Amino acid sequence: AVQEREQTIYDLKETISRFEEREKEILGERNRYLTAEEMTREQLACEQKNTEKKVSSIESMHKLEMEKTCSALQSARKKLDESENLINERNSLLEEMINH
Repeated sequence: AVQEREQTIYDLKETISRFEEREKEILGERNRYLTAEEMTREQLACEQKNTEKKVSSIESMHKLEMEKTCSALQSARKKLDESENLINERNSLLEEMINH
């Protein structure tokens, strides 16, 4: 009876040892999954930052192009106005010459 009891205790210790080993394996797997998940989160955050930088860069370039276009249009408008003034002056001079 004592030997059976000692065998049962030994078997229980072995079973507990196997359960503890399996628990360590499961915790290791869990930590690997959590690490992978965290890395994925960090990667997504990094990609989002890069995308935001690209969008900001594109917006800046677009704003600069719009400013250049507006400036060119203003310059063209000014030249048109100057040309119109010159034409009006020339027409006035021609009229004066015709009338005198």
